[in-house]
Amino acid sequence: GTRSPQGASAGGVPVPQPGVMASGAAVDAAPPATNVVVLVCTSNTCRSPMAGAIAQSILSRRAGGAWMAVSRALTDEYEPEGSPASEFAVEACEEVCGADIAQHRSRLLTAADVAGGPAAGGGGG
Repeated sequence: GTRSPQGASAGGVPVPQPGVMASGAAVDAAPPATNVVVLVCTSNTCRSPMAGAIAQSILSRRAGGAWMAVSRALTDEYEPEGSPASEFAVEACEEVCGADIAQHRSRLLTAADVAGGPAAGGGGG
């Protein structure tokens, strides 16, 4: 893909550099030994945060700290990066698995996420 000030382009959508949100803010990195499952949906405000919370609940019980689940957006075309989880997603997660995703904020998928790099681990889904 082509390079932009923020990083590579994925289907015309800029992919931020590893460890940096599109806004330029740094993201938390996962511990290097952590295996990361990345769940992706369009805006990272409903489906992927719910899937991430459910997956993290299961991974925590079965794999301890060896695995973590994070969620990402394909685009910020519909919701800007940093958007909260939808009200319905927050309610559903609480009901289905007891997870609180009220503090979730959307993040764009990065090249590091796809490569499995340490920047994939922002936590919180």
